[in-house]
Amino acid sequence: MIGPSGRVRLGVFAATAILLLGSVLFIAQMTAAAAVTVPYAANPVADVDLDGDPATGDWTGASPTAVPLENGEPGGYGTVTLYSKHDGTYVYFRIDGQIDVPWTSPTGTHFWLGIQFSDLGTVHHSSGAWDGLFFGLWDGNDYSPTASYPPAPVDTSGFDRPPLPDGSQDDFGALRYSGSAAPYAFTAEWRRALDTGDGNDLPFVADGGTPLNFFITTDSDGDGSEGGALSHNVITNSNRMLFQQTGGGPSIPPGALVCGSEGDPVADGQIGPQEYHATYVDPATRIAVYMTCTPGPPLTMHLALAAPWGGWVSVLVQAADADASAYNEVRMMHGESPGTAVGLDAYSNESVPFLRDTAAGGSDDVGAIVHGHQGPIHQFEFSLPLQTGDPLDCTLNAAGPYSLMVRYNATASDFSAGPQAASSAAIFYVDTRAVPGKEPTSVELVQVAAVNASEGSAFLAVLRNGTAYPIADAPLQVTVKTAFGFLDLGPVVTNEDGAAAFNYTPRDKGKFLIGVAYLGGTEHRASVEWKVVEIQSSVPPDAPPSTLRPVEAIVAMALVGVWSTYAYAFFVVFQTLRGESGRFRLRLRPAPKPPIEEVERG
Repeated sequence: MIGPSGRVRLGVFAATAILLLGSVLFIAQMTAAAAVTVPYAANPVADVDLDGDPATGDWTGASPTAVPLENGEPGGYGTVTLYSKHDGTYVYFRIDGQIDVPWTSPTGTHFWLGIQFSDLGTVHHSSGAWDGLFFGLWDGNDYSPTASYPPAPVDTSGFDRPPLPDGSQDDFGALRYSGSAAPYAFTAEWRRALDTGDGNDLPFVADGGTPLNFFITTDSDGDGSEGGALSHNVITNSNRMLFQQTGGGPSIPPGALVCGSEGDPVADGQIGPQEYHATYVDPATRIAVYMTCTPGPPLTMHLALAAPWGGWVSVLVQAADADASAYNEVRMMHGESPGTAVGLDAYSNESVPFLRDTAAGGSDDVGAIVHGHQGPIHQFEFSLPLQTGDPLDCTLNAAGPYSLMVRYNATASDFSAGPQAASSAAIFYVDTRAVPGKEPTSVELVQVAAVNASEGSAFLAVLRNGTAYPIADAPLQVTVKTAFGFLDLGPVVTNEDGAAAFNYTPRDKGKFLIGVAYLGGTEHRASVEWKVVEIQSSVPPDAPPSTLRPVEAIVAMALVGVWSTYAYAFFVVFQTLRGESGRFRLRLRPAPKPPIEEVERG
């Protein structure tokens, strides 16, 4: 049996528990701040159906999102469902929620619903540009004329109390409620142009990357309303809204090559490590393509090409959405003066291998081409509009997929000579949203002296990400330029330290151009490193493979920036594998089998 004091303690405990439980339930019922992406849908909602009745109207394709209200209420009074979509011209909104009073008249019992948008503002009645809309405030005082049921929206701007009505009313719709007792259900529906042309309205930019802050609230306690207990300005929710790209937005598979808006290309003939959004390295032509696309207008592709060839090089970009066989080709070669280049705008398809635009009555729409060098590598930078009125140029209006190719003639002195080699078609997409691309990478190449002077040279290649962290288990393509053209030394794979070793034993000593390329992955961009190395000796084909000293490996890895802990671990591995002979050999098996790394004890 519980005594009086025990009952008191039990009562206090129970009361405390109930309070705590109530607080938990209150918090649990509060909706988190909303992140809304308004989808593109070609089917509009007819004006006649923007009547506040949730049973009418074609809302197919609209995205429903739970949005917390600024009134701070738990449950249905504090959360609404926002439906939204746009058709490229108009945006359509619907809000379903609950309220504690009916809307009977503008001077009697009534509530109001408001939504505010701002590009910068995040605090109620604060500074910055504000674009709003209110239902139920046509009370003959703040807004006139006096409203009748169902109330229409008021288009407002600014953050006065209440915000000022616009001179141009650009919203169309209505609000209705239902029910005979609280909670009453309500629905508000309206539409407005994405860009109204009204200086008091914020444009809704359908690019998938231009965000707006937004806030929704209701009021029924006498602040422009009457008869209820809900106050509109209790908390602040950091809601954000984006508008999907017109045409449905990009549907891009993971790991695809994407021409995005990230980066800040400067056409100076020097390609920065993070200057462009994406990188493509073609293993056949050994040409690297760097790209960034800006929305414009017009939609523009900024390109850079890095090629180990003289003569001319070219890039071919698909010219039309529906025709993957027609290309806008830009050919270029270095000019007579340093930093200059010559180029031409051309067209090609299955039946026309090459036709200059101006020769066919078209126009030259390519931006100025700038030439530079990175050692012996030729670098070109320029811009290419993807939406022009020239039928011989690009007219791309969607996200893709599109195709891109590169080709070259290493010995040509003008553009009349045909290509000596061409890549296969690479697939790319266009996405101008302000989203980051793949992580940048860099390849560094270090020459390491062999044990014996007659054993050629050994090399270390290290692959790192944008924060200098090594990338493991990545294939690297190794190639060397000889008197007979480029020779593939085969792929090598990086170890846990991001390092891969290979050797090259030429028939004659001299200087050689060696390239190491990473073709990219799902999360990492492609990258390539070219370096001229001097090999003082040569070895007959049947000579033993060159040997890589562990101490020199450590020095090389330190030079390319891998941390000393990795270098020490590398040294320990080498010491373990040396055996009694003290010699460690690393070699690549020659073709026709793919080269692989192997360890031998001498």
